[in-house]
Amino acid sequence: MSRCLLLVQNPAAAAAMHLMLVKKHGFDESDVFVETVGPTPTSGGCANEFSRIADVVERLLPRTPAVRLSMLVCTDLHGYDRFVDEALNPVSGRGWGPVLGMLVLAFPEVHWVLLGKCPTGWPNWGNACWANYYDLSRILELRALGYCPLFDASGLRAKVRCAYAMARGNTSTGGVVSDRLREAAIAVDEEADYAFFHGYVAYRFGFRSHVATTRQMLDELVGKRVPAAQVADLTLVFEDLYLNFPDHHTKGFANLSEVRDKECPHLASVKRRVVITSGHSHGMTSSVRRNNAKYLQMLRRKGRWNIVLGKPIGGIYKMWSDSQLQIRVGTPPYRGYADGFRPVARIVLDPEQAAIGHGAPGRILELANRLIDRAERVLPSISTAQAAVYGAVLAGDALELLSGFTPTASLEALSLKHQFEVLAECQFLGVEGSFDARSRVKELRREIRSVAKWYDARIRRFAEWNAEAVVLRRLIRLFRQHNRFNEEQQLQIRERQLHLRIWFRRKLGWFGDELRIFNPVYWAAAYVGFLLRSITSLLLAIAGWVAGLTIAYKITSTLKAGDDPWLRGVEAAITSFFGVSPPAGYDVKSHLLIVVVIAMLAGFLHLGVLISHLYAISSRR
Repeated sequence: MSRCLLLVQNPAAAAAMHLMLVKKHGFDESDVFVETVGPTPTSGGCANEFSRIADVVERLLPRTPAVRLSMLVCTDLHGYDRFVDEALNPVSGRGWGPVLGMLVLAFPEVHWVLLGKCPTGWPNWGNACWANYYDLSRILELRALGYCPLFDASGLRAKVRCAYAMARGNTSTGGVVSDRLREAAIAVDEEADYAFFHGYVAYRFGFRSHVATTRQMLDELVGKRVPAAQVADLTLVFEDLYLNFPDHHTKGFANLSEVRDKECPHLASVKRRVVITSGHSHGMTSSVRRNNAKYLQMLRRKGRWNIVLGKPIGGIYKMWSDSQLQIRVGTPPYRGYADGFRPVARIVLDPEQAAIGHGAPGRILELANRLIDRAERVLPSISTAQAAVYGAVLAGDALELLSGFTPTASLEALSLKHQFEVLAECQFLGVEGSFDARSRVKELRREIRSVAKWYDARIRRFAEWNAEAVVLRRLIRLFRQHNRFNEEQQLQIRERQLHLRIWFRRKLGWFGDELRIFNPVYWAAAYVGFLLRSITSLLLAIAGWVAGLTIAYKITSTLKAGDDPWLRGVEAAITSFFGVSPPAGYDVKSHLLIVVVIAMLAGFLHLGVLISHLYAISSRR
């Protein structure tokens, strides 16, 4: 049985709810906890009350990250008057509402239930976080079916963020604070690792995400009894083709047109649909496979885009690009992200927003630090993909709340988010053997550039390089621990480039930064970095050197009558480059000596790099 905390202002109501949970809903006495708050806190006391209650919630959370989703908190801190969204704004004045808003944002894994009637204007499934005092049947039913609050399926956290964004002076929802009010997604798979991984992929790109690992939960989301208005914001579905739910199995459920979309009719109207399959044909006739292909093609003609992806998937970035969601979601400059979502990497500040000033509000920084601290404590114990996804949500939420306004905390959250994502990909056996590390490096660079805009212009670029180098080293260490040689090599390429630029800037100051293109030492070091990128780069460079030396020998040498100048040039180039010695039969003097010396030095360098490549591959694979 899950744990339940009653966080209330009214002691009599708390006693009645405690009795109801034990007698009516079968909770064990030891699993129901009551925390009664005192007088309304002043503006200066809100942060202290948040810290006190957050400590209580943390003590009650299960120690294992994968089961922390079982925590339920019922509260009336939002008050008893007519509810307005601004009541939960974390940066508003005094009262319990701001404290509750901070708690909701600080514990995304907790199922928060506000006691009262769900107000109008909330996202679909907003009633998953509302209940009256004496009837929690619907909430407990959803939890029994597998309802997951981690990816903000109810939109409660999105509402709190929206209230905060409006308080920051934004003219519309979003702005410099990311929100997920407009679009929702469903990840459907009986395997929890797949469902949580797909749910997180949708969440990180701006969707509120449901996780459906049971047939009853799927029916609650898109079944026959669900009104069309309740799925109006559902615009993305990740679904496994071969579903065999533990609670109910429908024969022929892989037949999309004849069975699945009749049992779950709202799936057919989803704007974007990604079908994921291992590709086997067991239990499916050839006619069903053809009918599925024709049916999906018919849906595409009607404007309901879909695609079929094969297992194993290619990690977070490759999955998003292979499903073409990278180009089919959002609008510029936020292409690839859900409507209304503002990723830190692409936040564009106009003059009015820039006037907000440097630094996130103190309360936001307080709860972001709480998220970062919790994520850091979870990091060493990650052993499953679900636990890594949980940590990624903690760090990602902290980064989105800060929006780069507090650089140091933002960079720490950014580093943790990427570390957890790498761990999720490495821990999950449902992904390919190699990941798209280049896309991660590119996004990391954009995010750091966005955060570093708050540094002084004179040191901004230097700060960007140092921050990126630190994060890359942490990711390289994780890839090395999990024996991901190719990904480690791709990150090391960028890390070497940064190290070179940092060294020149530190040693030569402005000259080493702005005028490094005129420094031959810089280009020599950059060339060595190019050789270390891969064996392909090295072989191309060797071929170029042999061709260049052939031309040089042809031009500078004196040949006997009847000798083929090109053939002799190739022979001399190969002998001096690979043998690291003067070519036989040549009179080495004057300008020819320069060519021979250059050939020998280049051959020594390239052969040394080749040996290092072969050693790295043989020792790591």
